[in-house]
Amino acid sequence: MKEMNTQMKVLVVGATGGSGLAAVQQLLEQGHTVTAFARSADKLALESDRLLKMRGDVMLQEDVDRAVQGQDAVMVILGIAENPLSVRLWGSRRTPMRALPGDRSAYQSHAKA
Repeated sequence: MKEMNTQMKVLVVGATGGSGLAAVQQLLEQGHTVTAFARSADKLALESDRLLKMRGDVMLQEDVDRAVQGQDAVMVILGIAENPLSVRLWGSRRTPMRALPGDRSAYQSHAKA
């Protein structure tokens, strides 16, 4: 069976946290082009010609819209500082990346790309 070699442009939201950093490293190792999106993306210690560090706030729709432009895939790997019970109760309802039944905000942002 012939192996497919598909490189994608991948946005990683929350790229500076432990899980986000691991995802960025793995994606780069697999040959993908990665946009590392975080409030302090410049603090990301990785360097690659396939890595773009993009500073932004996931709570601001215009930052999210800017980040998804031209991406093939989006990975959201956010840690939380809020009360875990509140996060479980409200989920992503109060963010531009909300994912409620019938709400396609993240998809629509990506589709604009």
